[in-house]
Amino acid sequence: MCRIFAALGTDDATLQSALTQFGNLAEVGKVRLGSPPGHKDGWGLASYTNGLPVLLDKEPASAAKNPGFEAIAQKLVEAKPDLTMGHLRKASVGSLALENTQPYSFENLTFCHNGTIQNFEKISLNSESFKLRKGTSDSEWLFLRLRELFLQNPSKSLEQLLKEVRGLDYSAFIILFSNGKTLWALREVNEEESSIKKEGALDSYYTLFLGIVGKGAVLICSEKLDLPGVIWTPLHNHELAEIELGTRTISRSMV
Repeated sequence: MCRIFAALGTDDATLQSALTQFGNLAEVGKVRLGSPPGHKDGWGLASYTNGLPVLLDKEPASAAKNPGFEAIAQKLVEAKPDLTMGHLRKASVGSLALENTQPYSFENLTFCHNGTIQNFEKISLNSESFKLRKGTSDSEWLFLRLRELFLQNPSKSLEQLLKEVRGLDYSAFIILFSNGKTLWALREVNEEESSIKKEGALDSYYTLFLGIVGKGAVLICSEKLDLPGVIWTPLHNHELAEIELGTRTISRSMV
């Protein structure tokens, strides 16, 4: 269970405020019923400029009032990247360790995930992916599988992995994924899971919002941030948003 974030084309003030508020979700972010408050088990920030990854920094600690998080956030504001991605971890699978802290990144691909896949090892990895694995989380396993599929057929990779996830016992597969040219944001929640239905967690916790700022700047976050001039709309369950970084053109579809 986590909080995820992305920003494209925002001005300095908006990005600064968005990152500050996102970091604060480590303390005040929504959680599932009966879960201890906060998302304090790790933070990570990543960015792209001109299609290339230029920053990845993370730590298995809370982002709230964290000088390390604040310093990297300020560095990002000054760098004016084309895309910023962020993740706050609430551990469900895997210990508190750097290797289990997101975003996951390899070569030109970066990935963030919110949700839990109970029997994720039923999804097969090839020998190369297995050797690349450093941690013990379900999210890293899914990222490595998505990388395999993306290298085979980029246009069908998410669709194929989603099909495989839907065959497992899972709460949610809510992700951000980028290759430096496109950002994909997917909201996939197992609305038939009994505990999710009982809690109403589909709409109270497993959310993902798309924010439009002025002339085409875009934000995505697990929760609406209090930012002037931003118009937020929810992604529906089973909805995929595809955003081209160059033009910030948004395509939305049900999957």
